[in-house]
This record gives sequence, structure tokens and C-alpha cells, in this order.
Amino acid sequence: MRDFPTPFLRFWYALGVQPVVNPPRRPDLNAFVERLHATVERAYRQVSLPDSLEATRESLPLFQQHYNTQRPHQALSLTRFCSQA
Repeated sequence: MRDFPTPFLRFWYALGVQPVVNPPRRPDLNAFVERLHATVERAYRQVSLPDSLEATRESLPLFQQHYNTQRPHQALSLTRFCSQA
């Protein structure tokens, strides 16, 4: 931890949250977040590249819905989550 935390960290401290900060370029320390970033880059941003924050806020929930319910999942033998009900 730095001697002088960034405004982002000070925000979380003010809320009583103790953030965990990993060093950059160490995906082995936070594999779940790194996987999420890679998925968003590969499956969302290369297909739909919004040009503004508002466009992102509109299109990202649609992608999230598709990603979580419509696409084939490897863990489900390439079936869709919604077909498991």
C-alpha cells in the first residue's frame, strides 16, 4: 500500500471498505477479474464498440443477458443456461 492513497482508494476507505490492490500485469493474483476483462474485450468490445458512456450503458446489459443466458456454456456441455431449467 502506498503512503498516499489515490482518490479511488480514499473513496473506498471513507465507506469503510478495505480494498485489495494487486500489482499490475499479474493475472495469476486475480484470475476471475482478468478473465472478465478478457471476455469483455473479446466478446463485447470487438463486436459492439460503443462510442460513448451512454451507448455502453445501453448495450452492456444486453450483452450481459446474452452472455449469461443465451450462449452455449462449456460447463454445461455446450448447452444454454436457460435450457437447463
